[in-house]
Amino acid sequence: MFPICRFCLCDNETRLDLIATSLDGSLTIESVERFTGIQLHHEEHGSYALCRDCAEKLKQSVAFRDNCLANSAFFEQLY
Repeated sequence: MFPICRFCLCDNETRLDLIATSLDGSLTIESVERFTGIQLHHEEHGSYALCRDCAEKLKQSVAFRDNCLANSAFFEQLY
């Protein structure tokens, strides 16, 4: 693992995880790429780190987008 966050450059190794380890049902490679604008190649998942702060911000961005999309249909019904 490259001991620096791929996004914010945090170098506190106690706060870093592999990008692949940080992915779950809510945080995918596609969502990371969508919200950072950085394309990640498959071979990078096992060598680049993501700090916990960036992971949390990305998860919040995903949740916000999902909420907006869900509310959009409801808004259209109200409108």
